[in-house]
Amino acid sequence: MGDFNQVGSIWEKLGGMECSRSQIDMFQFMLSEWALMDLGFKGTAYNWTNNQIGDANIRERCDKAFASVA
Repeated sequence: MGDFNQVGSIWEKLGGMECSRSQIDMFQFMLSEWALMDLGFKGTAYNWTNNQIGDANIRERCDKAFASVA
């Protein structure tokens, strides 16, 4: 397991600047190359926030666990 701190799709971020499409694509490519699968999660859709109020609030699902079949 590792601490990637990277969203895996545009749907994993709410608020702030738009996610970099190239970063998401590179992250997905790395997962594919290493044959890693997201183990999923239970709970709220976002597991990080900048704790700001109103329009300044940003939320992301950036903490993930991955595994391979091997």
